[in-house]
Amino acid sequence: MKNQRKQFEPVVSQERNEQIDFFRGFLLVLMTINHFISGNNFLIRITREAIGWVEGAAGFVFLSGFTVGLIYTNKYLKKGEYYIRRTAFNRSWLIYKFHISAFILSLLAVLSLEVIKNHWGLYYSTMLEHPFVASILATGFLYQPKNLDILPMYALFLLPVPWIITYLHKNIKGHFLVLGISFLVYLIGTFQQIQLNYTWLSWGRWIDTGAFDILSWQFLFVMGLFLGYKSFKHELAFIFDRPPVLYSALILAGCLCILRNAISLHLIESTDFDIHFWADKKYLRPLRGINIAVIFILIRYLMVKFKDWFRYKPLIYLGKNSIEVFFFHLLLVLFLSPFNSCLNHLSSFHLFKQYYFFPLETLLTFAVVAALFLAPILWSKSSLYYQDVKSFFYKPVN
Repeated sequence: MKNQRKQFEPVVSQERNEQIDFFRGFLLVLMTINHFISGNNFLIRITREAIGWVEGAAGFVFLSGFTVGLIYTNKYLKKGEYYIRRTAFNRSWLIYKFHISAFILSLLAVLSLEVIKNHWGLYYSTMLEHPFVASILATGFLYQPKNLDILPMYALFLLPVPWIITYLHKNIKGHFLVLGISFLVYLIGTFQQIQLNYTWLSWGRWIDTGAFDILSWQFLFVMGLFLGYKSFKHELAFIFDRPPVLYSALILAGCLCILRNAISLHLIESTDFDIHFWADKKYLRPLRGINIAVIFILIRYLMVKFKDWFRYKPLIYLGKNSIEVFFFHLLLVLFLSPFNSCLNHLSSFHLFKQYYFFPLETLLTFAVVAALFLAPILWSKSSLYYQDVKSFFYKPVN
């Protein structure tokens, strides 16, 4: 077992972790921009689905699963099943507390600040009309309004991780069962075979489970987890580093990128084959899933081929502090985005179609992105409990 551990350890070296953290930081910047700017700001053509039906949230969920697969496999081999169970629960509980904190701050802001209420009232109507009911539902993940639906998903996905890692390690062919069950649940979710109806409940009309169907999106996280596990065992090269796989991924990614942008710019229209259905985001339908897969294959190839790329320290810094950065970006979007409409009235230039250049909003967006770097500093003196949980993820491997 000792020799086996030594064989595995180089995969989770500082070098590889920095590349993954680079992309986590990059995706955090993308999500911040997309959540902050107006829908007709030309910048969104670059930051939202510019390379196909792939956006920040999908990449973040997948990379989170991939990172968990790497780290928990290593810790399982070093410290055992009980340790990773306890740590997964603690991590999930920490994320849950960030979620509740974000909800409470959003609730207080919407109820007490008129400018926040005017901007967010349409999205947070239940908060305004029934704050107590909204609070109760939020604690059980039954009320996840705009931008408050990613942390709950991540908290839930972490809970079964120790059992999956343990099963994969103890059963040589365990990946067939793990992926099979996850894929079956995905099919049920993506084709809406289970649709819970809450209207018969007196409070059912206030339930909002967010923009992500958890039955569908769990497959993306589990696939990331599985590939992280296989990467730790040096088995990804056998799967992906083959010319037919790489060339097929490149061609498919290029075609999907062209198709997505052509539809977005109304250069072509949807035909009888309902593109919007098969690329739906909420239910992570197959076309979107395939697009995410081929982009992962290409990016992984670049990471392995060019080991000195993807080392921009500021983005690595954000990636290593992803939870607090994500939480802080929620607050920045909540309090500052209401000023965008006023800024856009002061200065705007029409470019093409429905897109404009908003100089003042764009400057404020860059300032918000820069402010993300304050998040780790603000939480640097947080509780010992938080530091202990976080150290699990970033302690160097001996």
